[in-house]
Amino acid sequence: MGKEIFDSIDRFFGEEPMNKHEDRRCPNCRRIIPEDARYCPYCQKKFW
Repeated sequence: MGKEIFDSIDRFFGEEPMNKHEDRRCPNCRRIIPEDARYCPYCQKKFW
């Protein structure tokens, strides 16, 4: 039951539900981003 609660919270904040593997998150806004992203599609933070 705990996982369902966290998945609901993630969806409320516009994030994907928790997966079995670690998701890549933007260090600036903490949203889930694509593994190959060169910048965050949400806050535009660039990664070098």
